[in-house]
Amino acid sequence: MIDRGGEAAPLGEELLAYTRMLFDLWYKVRDGTRSRRWLERQIDGWLRAEVRSLLEQGAACGCAKTAGMCQEILKLEPALWTFARHEGVEPTNNAWSGRCALRY
Repeated sequence: MIDRGGEAAPLGEELLAYTRMLFDLWYKVRDGTRSRRWLERQIDGWLRAEVRSLLEQGAACGCAKTAGMCQEILKLEPALWTFARHEGVEPTNNAWSGRCALRY
């Protein structure tokens, strides 16, 4: 989104900033400083709403590619936060994705 420029760029920059915040929170859980329940409260308390709002803005923007991408992400939005509630699931889901890729 950032690289597309125009209307999509500021949206992409904001989403990237929230991604950084998310991983800052996640690293506290991963290193044992905070609990997964704490992370879930952070996400449900403010982060999820902020990200959803940005995705909704993107879905309505004038850039067709950005709008389409945001619409598709919104369809799966609840799944974005699975890692906050389930032990063994990482925010990137790389381990899970690798297993699926091997099956197909």
